Amino acid sequence: IRGDGCDSKFVIAHELGHVFGAGHASSATYMPPPVLSAEQTVAWTLAYGDLWVYGDRSSVMSGIFDGLVDAATYTSQFKATSHFNAPQKIDQGWLPTANIQTVTVGGSYRVALLENAGTDVQVLKVIAGSRTYYCSYRRAVGFDSALLTQYVDKTSVHISNNRGASALYANLGDGQSYTNGTVTITQAFHDTTYAYITVSF
Repeated sequence: IRGDGCDSKFVIAHELGHVFGAGHASSATYMPPPVLSAEQTVAWTLAYGDLWVYGDRSSVMSGIFDGLVDAATYTSQFKATSHFNAPQKIDQGWLPTANIQTVTVGGSYRVALLENAGTDVQVLKVIAGSRTYYCSYRRAVGFDSALLTQYVDKTSVHISNNRGASALYANLGDGQSYTNGTVTITQAFHDTTYAYITVSF
């Protein structure tokens, strides 16, 4: 663990995640870090292209050091130990298979928040052609009490390489949709326990 991260719960949890086999929590769209110089930004683009390797801050497997986030986000996350995202929990074997529902036909579905242990469906595994999307509902509770507002009370849409790394495609609030031309995923509404999601092919 790097010297400037020894007292950061975020860094310790992140590095332990690598020991467990987790990869980084990426964003599927390139978002330049807010602080890096023009030269550093070019280096990031060359290294990672359109898949920003630390961009999904719904997971502790993202990144906050080296100018990757603004000062307020850095401060709020330095002592935080947020959960892994849905595909990372699945890759680690931390979600029971009964809590994962495979979706191949359109319909309306209910997904329980990812933060609590339980017997409800917590992840929709939406299979759309050659692409599989993992849909989960996030709330700022428990270890996720410091979850950044852009993820709170929203449906996260991820993909996974099934080797511990993931990429975030969308955070959907009520009435918002993600589509790739083959499938459309919408968070219809939510309450304190569930997100109500529609899937159409």
